[in-house]
Amino acid sequence: MAASSRQVKIDGVDYVLADLSEASRTQLMNIQAVDGEIARLQQQLAFARTARSVYVALLRDSLKEAEAAEDKKEDKKEVLPAEASGKKKSARKPAGSDV
Repeated sequence: MAASSRQVKIDGVDYVLADLSEASRTQLMNIQAVDGEIARLQQQLAFARTARSVYVALLRDSLKEAEAAEDKKEDKKEVLPAEASGKKKSARKPAGSDV
């Protein structure tokens, strides 16, 4: 196809580009530029959404780890000191005591 016979379809109607006014061709170029920018922004948005999903997953993991550490800390507090060392208190009488 020769450059002069290139066509564009607008609202279902085919137009020969060479027959369009300079203003119409300028608007077509503007539309193409905007379409390119929209595509670029959509790609950027997809990257941002993916990154956000990763950050949300990392946050969830971090919160679970913090919760598990807190639970473990609470479990240690519930154990009495003598039980924690594994030693039992002696029932021996002090020296010199008759009772």
